[in-house]
Amino acid sequence: MSHNQTTSLTAELKAHFGVASMNREANMKLTGDQWHRYRQLDEQFAKARKALNTAYFREYDTRVEMARRRLIDQAGSKNLDFKHRIFGRYAFDAGAITRQAHREVRFDHDARVKALASSS
Repeated sequence: MSHNQTTSLTAELKAHFGVASMNREANMKLTGDQWHRYRQLDEQFAKARKALNTAYFREYDTRVEMARRRLIDQAGSKNLDFKHRIFGRYAFDAGAITRQAHREVRFDHDARVKALASSS
């Protein structure tokens, strides 16, 4: 998918969800004061979500590295179920640990966004 196609798809999605959001807001039938309070809360949520996403993208590599180190430390800690391998080599897969670190960072971010959405 080219950059132009991605941009076009992103614009379409924003437009679609914008219309859906306006329809939802129109169906709420709020009083003037309720509408004002709703808009304030909506703006606060948008700012918090933007800050969360900005931090996520800015710190992504650092978060992955921290998760990777934690996973390596966990893998290296003594396990009572450990069975020494006499033959063969140690099955440490750095690629698998890095992929798991990426998954954990993405999952953690998604959980934070969902928690923010459910609190607003």
